[in-house]
Amino acid sequence: MDPAMPMNPETVSPFLRLPGELRNSIYNLALTTPFPITDPGVSSHHTSTPPLGLALLRTCHTIYAEASLRPLFALNRFHFTAVTHAHLFLSKLTPANRAFIQDVEVDVRSVHAQYRDWPAYLESNLGEVGKLASLRTDASGLKVLRLNFSAWPTIGLSRAELGQLLRHLVVGVAGLGLERVVLMGASRGETMARRNPWSPVHFVGAEDFGARFDLVSAMGRAVRDERDEKVVRWTRGEGAIELEVVLLSHIRRTNRSWAAPPVTKPMSEAWPRSGSCSWEEYQKRDSESFSSLPSRR
Repeated sequence: MDPAMPMNPETVSPFLRLPGELRNSIYNLALTTPFPITDPGVSSHHTSTPPLGLALLRTCHTIYAEASLRPLFALNRFHFTAVTHAHLFLSKLTPANRAFIQDVEVDVRSVHAQYRDWPAYLESNLGEVGKLASLRTDASGLKVLRLNFSAWPTIGLSRAELGQLLRHLVVGVAGLGLERVVLMGASRGETMARRNPWSPVHFVGAEDFGARFDLVSAMGRAVRDERDEKVVRWTRGEGAIELEVVLLSHIRRTNRSWAAPPVTKPMSEAWPRSGSCSWEEYQKRDSESFSSLPSRR
């Protein structure tokens, strides 16, 4: 080839000769991971970036120009262990990329006596320069919020303080326009398995959670749409438990094949490892009929 002649990338690269739809699928696979991305852009011992194919974007100008970064921000879970880590990363993104962020995990493992920074960050409507940072402005397109209390046995707060923190977080996220709220906890042994999935013991180590405070109902107030059809789901495994309230529309959009398993739990036995019920069925949780609810789709 004459070195004076400019190269056409589409004739040189087999990748660029692929159909555009196939290239877009490859970009999506290269820029997404099933594992959480922990404290990105921050130098800390918690930082963890699962393997991503970001090197593909540095292959040539043509690929860099045509590849959309939207999957990187919209399809990955971003896991933060401190408010400063979350705000530092999110606030440095362009407004368009911040709006793509849909799934954020708040991990309270590092909280201490001054533990009100996370509630303030989630509750605040402020985000202007010189004022309190806010998740509402740092991730305006947020759809999924995970509250990770799985480290509660080792967190340096009393059970009462942990309960207060959880309550503030769950109540504070109402109004974020979420489609799914997930609460993550630690649950080991047969005794814990016999407790219902929404027991505060799994998340703060104590049953006393304040007078008449319904944890799931508070989570439900954070997820709303026009039809307001919600599902309560839980999953246990390897000493962990996840409890969530999610819009039925979100489930149908992200997992069209999903079908809720029936709740069949005789009162004398442990709860199933995984289960779900509709919002209406949850309201009947104290009735005898709850142990024989039909499967829902």
